[in-house]
This record gives sequence, structure tokens and C-alpha cells, in this order.
Amino acid sequence: SSGINAEYGGSTVILPLLFEATGYNPAAFFAPLGCSRILSDTFVCVSPEARGSKLGLRLVTASEELAKEKGGCTHAVAVSTGIYSQRIFKKLGYTLVKETLYDEIRMKDGSPLPNLDRVPQEHKSAMLFTKAL
Repeated sequence: SSGINAEYGGSTVILPLLFEATGYNPAAFFAPLGCSRILSDTFVCVSPEARGSKLGLRLVTASEELAKEKGGCTHAVAVSTGIYSQRIFKKLGYTLVKETLYDEIRMKDGSPLPNLDRVPQEHKSAMLFTKAL
């Protein structure tokens, strides 16, 4: 994994900040639609060697199909932290709800995210997407 989550040692530190910054709250977001179940995609990561094979696209598509068939989901929500997964959600017809640049996100004490200079340049923002399945 090469996105911002990898730089911060996984999701336990940065993910809550990304959710807050993008306004990720599936229950509140979909309540007006009367959804009782939703698909929540949080991580899509394909190794650099597998990029271009459409593996990520196939993984998300399979998740959507399973969510509809087995889980009765009618909507999906995703927070995407890198350009490669963002491209996948756009190709699959997800709607961009909000984009937050990493340099706009603050730690709980108000300080900027540390070590942003070590995050690859192509990973500059977190995007919140939704889609009706």
C-alpha cells in the first residue's frame, strides 16, 4: 500500500481523521433514503505490479454484487485515499460528495498531519463517494 494510510502505519491513526474530514457518516447520510443496509468500501489496494490489470475494478464490482445479492444493500459509500482507488470509483459511476486535501486535515490537537512530505505526490486527498446499487 502506498497511500496516506501506509505512511501512518495503518488505519488506526489516520482513518478516523479522514472520516471526520470527509464527513463520512453512512447511517446519517443514507437515513433519508430509507436504507437499512449499505455497502461501505474503505480500502481498495492493488500492488503496483497488478495495476492496469483491472483487479481493483473487479474487486469493487464483486463487492457491489455480493452486497446486493446477499446483503440486500441498495447504496454504497466509499472513502478513497489515493488516485488509483479514486479512479476505480469514478469509473464505476460513484458520485463524488466531498474531496479533502491532506494538508487541510488536522490532528486532534489542531496541528497539521506530520510527515506529509513522505506521502507520494499522487496521493493528495481523500474523497467521499456514494452510489445507488
